[in-house]
Amino acid sequence: MKKTIVIVGAGAGLGHHIAERFGREGFNVVLMARNASRLAEYVASLKSQGIDADYFVVDVASNASIQTAFAELKRKYNRVDVLVYNVAMMSGNRPLELTPAELLEHYQTDVVGALAAAQQVISMQKDNREGTLLFTGGGFSSFPAASNTTMSLDKAALRNLALVLAEELEPMGIFAGIVTIMGTIDQDEHFSATNIADQYWQLYTRRKSHEIIYD
Repeated sequence: MKKTIVIVGAGAGLGHHIAERFGREGFNVVLMARNASRLAEYVASLKSQGIDADYFVVDVASNASIQTAFAELKRKYNRVDVLVYNVAMMSGNRPLELTPAELLEHYQTDVVGALAAAQQVISMQKDNREGTLLFTGGGFSSFPAASNTTMSLDKAALRNLALVLAEELEPMGIFAGIVTIMGTIDQDEHFSATNIADQYWQLYTRRKSHEIIYD
């Protein structure tokens, strides 16, 4: 039976390259994001490469939307072997200009959505006592910047979420990990989306650590 990877936050950049990387290894690829027309384009591109692909629309700012999307997924697929949460609100902001409501909005998308999606997948994986959860981290988790306040706070929280999930899920046979990207994607060849996508495959296959710091 082919394995299935679900990528939440699928886009033309890193998400698409992760889809291609796992698709080349024989995975069914399921994409999730807000824009149905773009998701259809990404799926068509993957299928043109011989990769089995599908999509579901989700807005991770809404827990109800996450529940609905995964309910639809579960009706169609018996299992999810890998979840990748690749979502972030990429907007610069400063602490004295940030409102509490804005902070909560970012946290919902960047962190709460990650937990909500993970819990949906864990409910499918724990009976099989195997599965993988992977998250997209960033350098702001270790090197916060006032010019990117919410990213600094949320990437630190996401990193810790990934690590506490790793501890909690290990006895269930489920692996959780995070790829911490210490640079800007596609700023140069080293930080190309292709190279970074391969780190997710390495984390999935090697499982020697719960975090890859890509610098």
